Amino acid sequence: MKKYFSNYLLFFVLLILLGVLIHIRFANKYQNENKQLIFLKKPLNLNITNLDLQSQTKSKLLIMFTLNDCPLCLFEAQNWGIAAEKLKDNVDFIGVTKDDTTNNKISDFIDEYKLNFVIYRNRKIFNELKTLLSSNGYNYNTPLKLFINKNCKIMAIEKGTKNLEKQKMFVNRVRSIFNEY
Repeated sequence: MKKYFSNYLLFFVLLILLGVLIHIRFANKYQNENKQLIFLKKPLNLNITNLDLQSQTKSKLLIMFTLNDCPLCLFEAQNWGIAAEKLKDNVDFIGVTKDDTTNNKISDFIDEYKLNFVIYRNRKIFNELKTLLSSNGYNYNTPLKLFINKNCKIMAIEKGTKNLEKQKMFVNRVRSIFNEY
């Protein structure tokens, strides 16, 4: 009788342990999907063909956006140019869009929002970035802001937001995230 009891006890302990592990796995996944800012537990190496990350002495904020299917990109863009100007001594801003290089809409967009930083108009680079992120479990829509340290590793990802108050804090948020690295 003791043998059966110990087998049942072991079975229930293992069942509880399995339940806890499953809960942790799905709770973390659900939490990350709903958070606007995700700090990566393991930084991702950023090695994208034809993407020049300029200075090795500054951190970088890479902004992935599209114009044709992303109203949130238009909403957020008003703060990208302001942040790039205020943080230019410490952070290199880089834009990547998959939109066509001949599209006048992009040039008008850059001028309107004073995006005075390098913007790659290159579908291949955009898709390579999306593949890198999705192959590591980060499947998000644009706009995406990738916080990249001086060693060219992605340390954090910020998804887009419709929250105007969060948008107003964009410069301070970028500054504070890079101060942590």
